[in-house]
Amino acid sequence: MGSSNLSRTALSHGLEWNVRLAQAEQPHLIDTFAATFDDYWGDPSFEPYDPAHDAERLDRALSTERSGGNGLVLDFAHVDVRPYSYQREILDELAAEREIHNRWRNLVVMATGTGKAVVAALDYRRLRMAGQAESVLFVAHRKEILRQSLLTFRQVLRDETFGELYVDGARPEHWRHVFASIQSLDTNPLPEPDRSDMVIVDEFHHAEAATYRKLLTGVRPKVLLGLTATPERADGQDVKHWFDGRIAAELRLWEALERGLLAPFQYFGVHDGTDLRQIGWRRGQGYDLGRSRTSTPATTVAPP
Repeated sequence: MGSSNLSRTALSHGLEWNVRLAQAEQPHLIDTFAATFDDYWGDPSFEPYDPAHDAERLDRALSTERSGGNGLVLDFAHVDVRPYSYQREILDELAAEREIHNRWRNLVVMATGTGKAVVAALDYRRLRMAGQAESVLFVAHRKEILRQSLLTFRQVLRDETFGELYVDGARPEHWRHVFASIQSLDTNPLPEPDRSDMVIVDEFHHAEAATYRKLLTGVRPKVLLGLTATPERADGQDVKHWFDGRIAAELRLWEALERGLLAPFQYFGVHDGTDLRQIGWRRGQGYDLGRSRTSTPATTVAPP
């Protein structure tokens, strides 16, 4: 089964085998092929292709892939963000929590790289279309996360003017759709804390920090959505109490790996004998090599 193509890939770095199989001799292999085909055929991740409706979208995607586009310059009018099957499952679980159980404060746990911001944007779009949320506050602790999340929302909503940043001196003008750093909110709180219909907090495992607690106790949104990949904290504090002890939907790292959503990896921890116990540690900055835990100044060793 297979083919020998006279192509550049086949003749250079490709590896192709031709194998002759007899169903009478090896029926289990044929059955495996058939079962695998049926599994792929029924996978909701695959979409039916209709040239009349999908040709232009496919051509744009192929062109972007060939040109190595960085995604920074976009034609928002032609962007069509659709959830993957696993993202659709999470969106459906969120809808069930609200519509069936009347729970409007929900925590979503998703492995890094599976699209938390996309889920949040699609969730907001659905609530907005239903008239259940218009104003939104998106909170994160890093400018890069805020910029990327704002771009994601603009793609999903097909609106390149959507949203305003509140970070590193940038201050919103309209305060309707704000993407704010927790540091900015702590230094200069929102002028109207109760104005946001929906509050989305990324990296929600930080919620027990004083700055986050100040925010969460000061706002009264109709919808609260927490996002994190790691809800379990090393200090044992449980952030689920903000959601009545529940996780509304989750896609853990091991499940994402099993489903082929993330690239597999191996982690090696190597002990090198270095003693760092006398080196000072600053939260968010790391080891301070110029300051020891004791009052003794750190020793500077000059190069030979």
